[in-house]
Amino acid sequence: MTGSYPVGCRQRRWIGEFSPLPSIRGPAASSANEFCEVALGGLITIPKGVAFLRVTGIAGQAGVGSEFKVLPLVFSNMPAGLFFFMLATFQIIVFSWGWGMKKGMRELERGAFIKVSGILRSIIKWVCPVFLLN
Repeated sequence: MTGSYPVGCRQRRWIGEFSPLPSIRGPAASSANEFCEVALGGLITIPKGVAFLRVTGIAGQAGVGSEFKVLPLVFSNMPAGLFFFMLATFQIIVFSWGWGMKKGMRELERGAFIKVSGILRSIIKWVCPVFLLN
């Protein structure tokens, strides 16, 4: 089979059809990521909110508001929950202070289509470590 193929498609040699795999990988990965974060994260948040805060503690706060109340309690009551906070603190300090913001941002933006805004640099360097150390 000869001819030109659409951009992002390649010929399946065993069948002879077009395969749009390169153009599907990104949306499939981001859809799977969103499903895991939003759907599965929500499934964890609501029962834990009832367990830790009781029904009156989360009444009328379904959604993002309840996650900010419940998930810190979940991590603090997990057997290794403190480990996650310590790991996050260690990573943010090594990234912003040990490695340096210029080098870190250069590595973060390497191969990216968009640049990280300047305000995020300040948040990473100053706000995150203070928040995590409190």
